[in-house]
Parts: sequence; C-alpha cells; structure tokens
Amino acid sequence: MLRETVAPPVPRRPTKLTRGSQRRWLAAEKQCGETKRNRRRLPLDQGVSPQWWVRFAG
Repeated sequence: MLRETVAPPVPRRPTKLTRGSQRRWLAAEKQCGETKRNRRRLPLDQGVSPQWWVRFAG
C-alpha cells in the first residue's frame, strides 16, 4: 500500500479533437460572434430617427 502512494502520477497525454467536434466548435463560435455583432449594431444603422436614439443613449 505504501508503494502505491509513492509512485509518481502518470503524465497526461493531450488528445486531439475530432474533425466533427472542431466543426461544431467553430459553428458555435461564429454564432456567438454574430450575436455580439447584432448587439453592437445601433438603431441609426436601421433607419430609425436620431431623436429616438438620443433618448436611450444618455
């Protein structure tokens, strides 16, 4: 029992993502980026009058 506790831990071997998981991850990242871009867009870009935006900007 004492020898088991003294033995050094087995080093972790890094694994490689599968091609499908890489594609799913990239698709999720693109979706998050699109969401952020949509949040950043101002109403002025959509043809709304500037007076409307001034009320909510300050």
